[in-house]
Amino acid sequence: MGYPPPWQPMSPVQAWLFMAVVVTGVLMLLAPIAKGVPVRFWTRHRRKAGLWTLAFCALLFQKVDFMAAFTLNKLYIGVFFLLALSPGMRFCSDTGKLVIPGITIRVLQWTLVLQYFAAGLAKMEGDWLRSNDVLWEHVQGVYRTSVAAWALQHMPRWVWSALQNLSLAFEVLAPLLFFIRFLRPAGIFIGICFHLMIALMMKDLIFFSAQMWTFYLLFVTPEQLRWARAWFQKSSC
Repeated sequence: MGYPPPWQPMSPVQAWLFMAVVVTGVLMLLAPIAKGVPVRFWTRHRRKAGLWTLAFCALLFQKVDFMAAFTLNKLYIGVFFLLALSPGMRFCSDTGKLVIPGITIRVLQWTLVLQYFAAGLAKMEGDWLRSNDVLWEHVQGVYRTSVAAWALQHMPRWVWSALQNLSLAFEVLAPLLFFIRFLRPAGIFIGICFHLMIALMMKDLIFFSAQMWTFYLLFVTPEQLRWARAWFQKSSC
């Protein structure tokens, strides 16, 4: 095929040690403040150490088998290294709250939007504007799931054409849907449905959909998150 061979598979011991490193990185990001350690020291250094750990783990995954890692892991590499290199959170002197530099948020927001926009432009250069059967043909390939098989048997062809056009419009219009404030709820809702369709109809791509959904939190304000948390807490009572 012309591709360099991946690294030799890890032994069971190496695999367990590697997973221990990954888990350690995650715990360093999520662990509560250690008793007796100053808040600012613990917050700054443990998060940095956790991010660097996960960044190098993602880089190692890419080197071990870059064909299997594909785009999903490349996003992890970029995001983890960006967060590790950014100034990180700090305490605001006025409010006493933890804040993060706006440039980091903006770069991650544009990462999501440009992915959608570039994908839409690529589809327009392809057959998506020339044929109404592109999506219908795609879901019949090797990624087809049982849900896709059922939909192919029962959904009329015009529904597939409508879904194809809606998907293309969502990707091309993503900069407007996510950066114009009053359009943002519609953009997030359409995006959730868009990736839900991918997760249900394309094998193993639920992980890609879940990864893209995490980017949506970057477009939600703290007030909206607090409202959602209060609503869930009230609903669970």
